[in-house]
Amino acid sequence: MNNMRIQLSVFFSISMFFLSCDSELENSPPVLHKIVEYSLSVIEPSGLTFDEKTSSLWTVSDQTGKVVNIDTSGNVIRQIILPPFDLTLPDLEGITFNAELSELLVINELNSSIVRISASGRIIESVRIMENPGLANNGLEGICYKGDTKNYFLIKENDPKIIIKTDSNLLELERFEVNFSNDLSGIDYDAVSKTLWIVSESSRYVINCNLEGDEIRKYSIDSMAPEGIAIDPGNKKLYIVSDDNSTLGIFSILDY
Repeated sequence: MNNMRIQLSVFFSISMFFLSCDSELENSPPVLHKIVEYSLSVIEPSGLTFDEKTSSLWTVSDQTGKVVNIDTSGNVIRQIILPPFDLTLPDLEGITFNAELSELLVINELNSSIVRISASGRIIESVRIMENPGLANNGLEGICYKGDTKNYFLIKENDPKIIIKTDSNLLELERFEVNFSNDLSGIDYDAVSKTLWIVSESSRYVINCNLEGDEIRKYSIDSMAPEGIAIDPGNKKLYIVSDDNSTLGIFSILDY
C-alpha cells in the first residue's frame, strides 16, 4: 500500500510539473524573428532612432558620452561628442530625431534632462524633465517624437515604470504607469499604427502599446538584452540595439 501511495505521489508531482510547463509556454509571448545581427563599434549603445532624411540610425553611448550616426548595417557614419556636464560625462540613455527641426534630442539620465542638439552637433539647450530624478539608475531611459501632434513620449525605467507625454517644449502633459515588463529601456513611435513600441532589457520583451500604455502585443527576444528600438513600419522591421554585447539586430514583424 505504501509503495502504491509513493507511486501515485510521484505520478501526481510529474503531472503537475508538465501541466505547469505547458501553462508557461501558453502564456509566454512569441519570439520575434531576427533577420540579421551586426556588431557595433559603439561602446554600450543605449537608445536608437531612425533618421528619415538620410535613412540611417542614431544611437548614443552611455559609456563615452558620444552621439553616433550609423547606417542600417551598423557602420559608423559620424559622431558627436558632448562636453562634460558639471565636470561629469553625461550618462546618455535615449535619443530621438525631430525631422521638422533637424534636431536630435538625447536623454542625460544623470540629471533627468533632455539635451537638444542641432544636426551640426551644436548644443541648443538642456531641459530638466523631472525635479526628482530616479535613484539607483531608475531614471529616464527613452524618448520618441510624434510629429503629427508635435508631442514627445518619454519612459522612466522603474520604480515606477511610466510613460510621460509632453508638448513640443518638453512640458509634461500626462503620465501613465505600466506593468507589462520588469523595466523599460527604449521607445519609438509608429506613425502608421499610431502606437508605441517599447523594449525591456531585463524581461527581454518588445511591447507594442497604445499612447496610454495599454498593451496591444508582446514579443520575446531571448538572444539579446535590448536597450533601444527604432521601427521601420513600411518594411515591417524593427531595429534594436543591445549594450551587453554592442550589437544591432534587425527583426521582422510577421503579424504586423
